[in-house]
Amino acid sequence: FLQGAQALNNFQYLNYADTKQNPIAGYGQANVDKLVAASKKYDPAQVFQKLVPGGFKLPTTPAAPITPYDKLE
Repeated sequence: FLQGAQALNNFQYLNYADTKQNPIAGYGQANVDKLVAASKKYDPAQVFQKLVPGGFKLPTTPAAPITPYDKLE
């Protein structure tokens, strides 16, 4: 039903995501683009993307395609 109504959100809780998955994609492409733009504006040295260990990182460019459920090997 939700998929047919275009209301399905493939959100994936960060704590339950596997390292081979991309839970950031669950935010939606427009929101990810906003996050990437904010990251470039307020963190131009990319400290939080490169120097902070662990966690899921933003794509390197706003136009990078995102898919929430990559296949696990």
